[in-house]
Formats: sequence, C-alpha cells, structure tokens
Amino acid sequence: MEDNKKTFEPLQAIGLFWLGFGILITIGVFFSPTNMGKTMNGICGAILLLSGLGALLKGRYNKRNS
Repeated sequence: MEDNKKTFEPLQAIGLFWLGFGILITIGVFFSPTNMGKTMNGICGAILLLSGLGALLKGRYNKRNS
C-alpha cells in the first residue's frame, strides 16, 4: 500500500527563488554601463540560474523517490 501524502521539499522552493533571482540579475546585463559590470552580472546570473535549476531538479527527484 502506497502512501501518497504530499510533502514539502525545501530544495524546490530554494531552486525557484534562485531561478527568479538569477533571471533578475541576468536582465541587469542590459542596464550596466560598463563592460566589467555586464560581465559580472552575466557570470553571477548564470551561476544562480544553474544552481537554481539544479536545486529544483534535485528537489523533484527527492520528492519522487520518497
């Protein structure tokens, strides 16, 4: 008998937050006046996007296998 009780997976919430924040920082590339600022916003935005996507996928995997 399977227990289909819904559980809260914090990695999904953290992943969504990091994805949203990464999108905002990546949009900041267009508003930065210097090349260094554009580079930093792009790198930081990409790191947050990838970290958020990884956390979201790991949270889904954990939720499915629990």
